[in-house]
Formats: sequence, C-alpha cells, structure tokens
Amino acid sequence: MSTTTTKATMRALGVRKWGKIDKLEELDVPVPSIVDSNDILIQVKAVGLNQADAVKALGLARLVETMSLPFIIGFDYAGIVSAVGDSVIDFSPGDAVYGFKMGATCAAEYLLLSSSYKYSIAKIPGKLSFEESASLPVATHTALRAIDKVNNQMPGGLKGKTVLVTGGLGGIGSMALQLLKPVFGAAKVITTLSTGKIPLLSGLLGEGLVDQIIDYTSQDVVAEAGPGSVDFVLDTVFSSMAYLAVLKPGTGVVLSVMGKSGTTLAEDYPRAPWLLKKLMDILDGTYKWRALRWGVRYEHANTQFSEEDSERIGGWVREGKLKPIVGEVFGMGDLDRVRKAFSLVATGKGAVGKYVVKIS
Repeated sequence: MSTTTTKATMRALGVRKWGKIDKLEELDVPVPSIVDSNDILIQVKAVGLNQADAVKALGLARLVETMSLPFIIGFDYAGIVSAVGDSVIDFSPGDAVYGFKMGATCAAEYLLLSSSYKYSIAKIPGKLSFEESASLPVATHTALRAIDKVNNQMPGGLKGKTVLVTGGLGGIGSMALQLLKPVFGAAKVITTLSTGKIPLLSGLLGEGLVDQIIDYTSQDVVAEAGPGSVDFVLDTVFSSMAYLAVLKPGTGVVLSVMGKSGTTLAEDYPRAPWLLKKLMDILDGTYKWRALRWGVRYEHANTQFSEEDSERIGGWVREGKLKPIVGEVFGMGDLDRVRKAFSLVATGKGAVGKYVVKIS
C-alpha cells in the first residue's frame, strides 16, 4: 500500500499569462522551505508595488533572465522570520524584518530568501508598521544610491547646491526630498508635481524640505526653475533629456534612476544577452552625447543594496529624518483595487507615495 504526501500550499499574487498586468490574480502555490544552511524563510505581511513588477508581469524580463509561469510579483517585502538555515546568525525566527528580493516573488504568504537571487534583509527600524516598512526598500535604496553617486562625484558634494527632483511625490522622489536638505545639505530643492498633488506635499513631507514646486502640467519647468541655475537634476520619471537646459553648463549633472548601460544591466542580470547589453550601451551613450551638447553630464544609477545603506536608512527613520509615504494599502483579496493600483504603478505616473498590498 502506497501513500502520497500533499505539499502545503499558500496564497500568492501574480499572473498566469505574460503581458496581462490587468489579469493579476490570486494564486495557489507550494509553500517554500529551507533547503540550504544560508536560507531565510519569511512569513510575509505586506509588499510594496513597483514599476519593475509590471515589467516582470509583462514578461519583458525574459530577455535577461529565466522566468516561468505562474509568476509571483513583489520586490519589496516586510514580515516575520519564520525559519532560518543553520548558518544564519544575524536573524532568528520571530524577528520583524523588511527588504528586497531581486527575482520578485515576495507577494506570497511565505518568501524564501536564498543565494539564487540577490536580496536585502534588515530588521524593521523604529516603530514602523509592516505596511510602512514594505514601502521603503526599493524607493529608498534607489534614491540614496543616486544621491550618493552625485554627492561623491561633484566637487564639494551637494552641500549648498540647487537640486531639481522630478515627480516629488512618487516613491523614489518622496524619499529623495526627505534626504537632500537634512542629510546632504542642499541649499535649494525644487520639485515637479501635477496640479492635484501640489496641495498634498507639505502635509505628507512636512515644511522646509522643498523651496519651489513647479506644476509640470501647466508651467514651463526650465523657465520656472531658471535656465542654467540647477546643479543636479534627479530624474525619477524618465524625462532627463527634457530638462538639460536647466543645468549649469560645465558642472551640471542629470541622473536618471531608470537608465542602464550594458555594465549596470550585467550587474543585475549577469546572463543578459551580449546584444542587449550592447544596445543598452548605445542608448546610454546617446544620452551622454545629448547632455554634452549642453555642456552637462548624464549619469544613471541602478538599485543596489548594502548592509551599510540599510543601517543608514534605519538610523534616519529612528531620528525622524525619513518617513514612509504610503499612498494606499489594499488587501490581497481586493483584486479589483489591487489591479487598478498595479496598472497605475506600471505607467510610472499618478501614484502618491507607494501602494502597498497587505498579505496577512
């Protein structure tokens, strides 16, 4: 007589067909388990939605990595450590943690962190909720990596400089605005917003972080900021080339958080095809050439995670210098609202802060 063992399953959020971001659905998939001494199993409580989730759900990432269906979305997570491998010493079952997983799949009741994909994990700082914590990793690390890059390369750093941040109430923009003056010492900070978001800024971020708001839907951004008056443009919405004239000739820098070169593509996806990396180098070179025609420099920054940066971010949260900006929180079962939010996030426009899905 034979017996069969039924593997435990869990709820997850994802797609069964590529190219169907409007078909996000609840999936029933196997619960992962510890298989390596360095593995960490997380009971997920909340996940943040990112534009990269839509790229994955559309199937576009299949050009650079192996993916299979059904696909579980979710790069950002927050939850409780459920189990750890024998070699893990920094985290224990019961720890409240948050972080990022390069291969997504965080939007499930359980998440396995293993060496098969790059990931970050840190203990939740201060008294943040799981929903607040899940909104932080990608947006904050991306903003910090971009600002650090320019701060380290620019003579004298960003202290005393004028900075323009596009999309100031988006996930990345709202994190950058909280860091530029209090942490990096920028003298003047300008941001672009649509008409309806302008009244929300001070209530969400507080006073004193932004000196000038430009309504990009009705105003000429270059004219309002002043041609040749800005030291650094942090582009969070892929509009770098539209604002080259605002930068100071000779020293100005525009940095896109969405750009990539062949080198940075390979850092995230080592198996990316050679031809694709070459095309990314050509595109990156085109942007650099266009910037040079204005006498300024074009850069890009890809999201990377380090323990040092996690510690810095945690410290700023505890000091009250950095706070999560959560737009809305949805339950995983509220699929209509989750789908609408996901479609909005996919465009990279319209959202305020980060949209978060509560898993359990």
